[in-house]
Amino acid sequence: MKKKIMIVFCMAFLFGITACSGEKKPEQKPIVNEQQEEQKETEVTSDEEMSDIEDQKADPVEVIIYKIDGETGETVTESKEVESLTEKEIWVLLKEAGMVEEGTGVLSLKKNGNKLELDLNKAFGDQLRSYGTAGEQELLTCVVNTFLDAYKGSEIKITEEGETLLSGHAEYEDYFQKFE
Repeated sequence: MKKKIMIVFCMAFLFGITACSGEKKPEQKPIVNEQQEEQKETEVTSDEEMSDIEDQKADPVEVIIYKIDGETGETVTESKEVESLTEKEIWVLLKEAGMVEEGTGVLSLKKNGNKLELDLNKAFGDQLRSYGTAGEQELLTCVVNTFLDAYKGSEIKITEEGETLLSGHAEYEDYFQKFE
């Protein structure tokens, strides 16, 4: 009997301590609601980030592409828009204009003040070497003028995989200026 009284007394004592402690139990939300709230916060953040990204997007950039008219053989220009001005975007436009072949590509473009350094792959050098003097000049005119106009440069040096660009007709060690 003493054991029962002691147990009841201890239980009452513990109950009294916890009831009078004045601490509030933290509200427990169902786990599903917490996850839903986190998702809502993430969605809001994502929406805010998206609007920030949209605000940061610049207006499309107009690029003048130089190409050769197939009928007259004269250099003509065509205005195109790109979302961002990159050497890869310009190269795609030159491909679409039929000036450079599939497989050709830009390895790098460095801008130092008004001077540009354009490094192209071996396929471009192969294309250049496959032309006669007139075709070589037309191709270089279109590439040089397109890049100088796009980047507002005064001179551009073209290399082939980091080396001097060589054709069957010339060795291009120096910077090109815009062809008129």
